This record gives sequence, structure tokens and C-alpha cells, in this order.
Amino acid sequence: MTFTVASLKVANRAAIAGAAAISGALAAVLLLPLVPVTALSTTPIPAIYGESVAQVGWPELAAQVATVADDLPPVSRPRAVIVTQTYGEYGALSLLGSGLPPVNSGHNSTWDWGRPPDNAGPVILVFD
Repeated sequence: MTFTVASLKVANRAAIAGAAAISGALAAVLLLPLVPVTALSTTPIPAIYGESVAQVGWPELAAQVATVADDLPPVSRPRAVIVTQTYGEYGALSLLGSGLPPVNSGHNSTWDWGRPPDNAGPVILVFD
């Protein structure tokens, strides 16, 4: 069998396209919320990509923190702040925590967005 340069180029392109498709499908399953939350713990995804489970329960977290904030005495609410342990909690509360006190975190680069004022308090701590 004789191979030409043109036939090798076609074969190369097909191999690259196939590898890209497989890589894209694998990345989608690992990184996008395609697997139902109820089935996530029965898959190897959390072991491969631990951040996948850090995104579960955000609405419940925001609701729980809102309950704590609502229970603060009215005089304390204007100076109240929330400090989270992780950027995942920070993101959850920033995105879903409507009406919450300001959210802060020292995790990774969230510290770059500022720290609570020196006179802030009470502080609602959110951590695992």
C-alpha cells in the first residue's frame, strides 16, 4: 500500500479531530454540571475533580446564611460582614445571596478584592 503526503495529512487531521472530540467530551463530563447531583457521589468524578462537589448545595448555603443574617439584631445589621473560608462559598453567597451583608474571603485571590472594614462586626463566619 502506498501512502501519499495528501493521504497522511487527511489521516493526521482525522486523528487530531478524534482526539479533540474525546478530550472535549471528557472535559465536559468532568467540568460541567452534566451529571445529576443525586448521582454525582456514585461516579468517579469527585475523586478526579474535587471542585465538582464544592458547587453542590449553593442555594441551601445562601438560604442558611440569610437566616443567620436575618436573626441579627437590627442595630447590628448595617456593620455586619460575612467571611468565608473558600472562594467557592464566597462565589455562592455573592451570586445567590441577595440582600446579604458584604461577603469577604482570604482564600486565593479573593483577598485582592478587599478586606472587611476595621469597624465591621458582627462577623458571620462560613466554613466547613
